[in-house]
Amino acid sequence: MKDKTLETLNLLKKAIDKKRERLNELMGLDNVDSDTILKLSEELDKLIYEYYSIHKKFVQ
Repeated sequence: MKDKTLETLNLLKKAIDKKRERLNELMGLDNVDSDTILKLSEELDKLIYEYYSIHKKFVQ
């Protein structure tokens, strides 16, 4: 269980990093659809929430 949880946390962290990089790239562009930015931001929030929800249970 511990190994699977660590693997899940690592996968989530990688997904968070990729999503954050993409969001930062888009924020640096001049012509960006605000709906796209909002969608990516919401997806990032969900990933971060999921990561910390699992992390909290794991460290208790």
